[in-house]
Order: sequence, then C-alpha cells, then structure tokens
Amino acid sequence: ELPPVRDPQSVKPHLEAAVLLPVLRRHTWDLLVVDMLDTPGADMALLAECGVPILTFDDRGPGRVYADAIVNILIEEPMPSALPSKVRLYQGPSYAVLDPAYAAAHGAYSRPVGDLRRVLVAMGGADAAGLTVKVAQALGTLPGLEVVEFATGPAFPHRAQLDQALAKAPWRAVIHKGLPRLLERYLEADLCIVAGGLTMYEVCCVGAPALAVCQPIDHQLELAQRLTQAGALSTVGYGHDAPIERIAEAVQSLALQRELRRQMTQAGPSLVDGRGTERVADILWDTAERNAKDGSPGWRSDGNRDALPR
Repeated sequence: ELPPVRDPQSVKPHLEAAVLLPVLRRHTWDLLVVDMLDTPGADMALLAECGVPILTFDDRGPGRVYADAIVNILIEEPMPSALPSKVRLYQGPSYAVLDPAYAAAHGAYSRPVGDLRRVLVAMGGADAAGLTVKVAQALGTLPGLEVVEFATGPAFPHRAQLDQALAKAPWRAVIHKGLPRLLERYLEADLCIVAGGLTMYEVCCVGAPALAVCQPIDHQLELAQRLTQAGALSTVGYGHDAPIERIAEAVQSLALQRELRRQMTQAGPSLVDGRGTERVADILWDTAERNAKDGSPGWRSDGNRDALPR
C-alpha cells in the first residue's frame, strides 16, 4: 500500500531567518543564496537588514521583493512589473543548473525513433509518493516492451512494493540504485518517464523523448505543462491523480505517435542547452560584485563569457 497523497503545497521547505541571523552577524559575507521556494516576507526582511546581497531561487513568495536577484528555473514570476526596481529577474530554461556533462551532451540523443522497446523510469531519488510502483504497474499492462530500467535512490522506501509489481512483468526489469547521474540511461531509452524539475530539463537537453508523471509538488506540474506546450515532452499531470490506466494510455499513445517523439528530440535541445550552470555562476558573481560597488549596474566583463540571455 502506497502512502497517502500530500497537498502539493505541503512539501516545500520553510525559511527561518532566526536560525541564520547569528551566523550572518558573526562574519562578513559577499552574498546570501536562498533556495527555499516561495520565501516568507518577514524572514527575508530580517535577512535583508543584515546588509548582505541576497539571491533567491524559484521564489514567488512575498519575501522575494527583498532580494537583489531572483533566478527562476522551475517556476515563473507572476508579476515582473511589480518587482522593486533593484531586483534583477532571470528565468527560464537558459538558467537550468545541470551537471556540466549535459552541456557536452546537448542534443546527443541519437536512437532511431521507432517501436518502444526500452523505457527508463526515474521518479526521483526518494519518491515518497510511490510513483515508481504505479508506473511499473501501468507498464506491466503494455505489449511490446522488452526492457524497463528503474532509477531509484538510497532513500527509496517502496522496494518491496516495486518487487511485487515486477514479479509478473512481461518485460525484463533492471533496477539502478543510487546512480550518480542519469545521462547515459537517457541516451539508451526509447522513452523516459520522469518526475522532478531538473530531471525534465535533463531529458530536454539531450533530446530524449519523455513523459512526465509529476510528484505532488506544484512546481513540477507547472514546469511539465510549459514543456509540453513547447513540444519538448508530454505529461499526465500529477501522478497521484492519474489512474494506472491513464499512465498506460499515455505511454501507448506515445508509442503510436512516432512523429511527436521525433519532434521532442528537436524541441527539447532547442530550449535547454545545458549551459545554465555557467550563466548562474555569472549571476552569483555579478550580484555580489555590483553590490560591493554600491549598486553599480552591469555584468562583470572579463571577456571570457558569452552574453547572458536576459
């Protein structure tokens, strides 16, 4: 039996400024980076009073107005024009922070788009909602598959349920535990079934056809919908809401729509080039540097970087 479904809003971390203030006041800092999703106003106001420039990631919370820079990778800013003039906003696939290996493998997917024989399932390292098991049950009803690979993490709690689901599977199952990265597995799959924000960006970068089965976290669904609209992947929405039959139908539909999968191999790399890590590194440097110069604007210009997308 899988765990009860959580509210998509309930699994976010919570910023507590009181824990950080003693450390901030004890030392001199060039930059404070917050990666907490939708920060509260009161806590960010306290942090801002320390005088350290703040960069926040994936933030639509009331606290974002106290930041000097916002980098939205998984979400989009709802009211850009309402942000204070001092706040610099960077958002979109260009800023997806991926392992540098993905930049080298940009558009590297080269498998012929034909029958679905080999599928990769990657629902996140922990997968508390048990979507790996649900996808395995769905794939067990489909003809034609030969190999299904499952990527799980050390904290995956549903191994017994997964083994039970695989006991009568009509295809060969391969379970990978704690892989350092999934790049090579993406390139060997006819279809990748994924959850997670950055995982979606990874499959887009290499050009692997993909179906998103989202964990119960709101930003996953939002990102999956945007990438689906761009033709870079397909989605069934929240995995806990999608019946097993719906997931099976989505996979079968993609099996029949070769042209759609072929388009994904082109649309994904056109959105994600894998160089977001470089761009965000420049933004971190710039945010600290321009505040050190009393707010003087402009990128550092050392001649070693391409112009960053705005």
